[in-house]
Amino acid sequence: VQQEIALRRISRQRPDLKAEGDLDDHTKIHSFKSDSVIELLKGLEAKFKEELLAVTKAETNSLNGYALAKEAREDLTNAATESRGEKSAALTDAQGVLIQATTDIGNERNDLKADTTLLGTAKQQCATK
Repeated sequence: VQQEIALRRISRQRPDLKAEGDLDDHTKIHSFKSDSVIELLKGLEAKFKEELLAVTKAETNSLNGYALAKEAREDLTNAATESRGEKSAALTDAQGVLIQATTDIGNERNDLKADTTLLGTAKQQCATK
């Protein structure tokens, strides 16, 4: 802001005009007041470079954050898929064990029924002798 004010002051200053006399006597050799303008431009350039660096850092941080979030999402998806596969395999194994146990209990009941019938027959034979 101060640099802008200084630049405006420089642009508003006018040399003293001398209308009478020899042109060479009253003509002032113009000295270009570039020091303050150059300093202003250097300051603006430094400011722009700082802003560019800040924007670049923010962009880089944003991209890194996105990459980390994407990787975390993929890890969660892979873990869920793997867990589902493990649970599916465990369910299949448990269903196989249940089917085998159901078959075994059916066979045991049939054996019990046959043994009960055989016992009854044996008791009748023993009683008749």
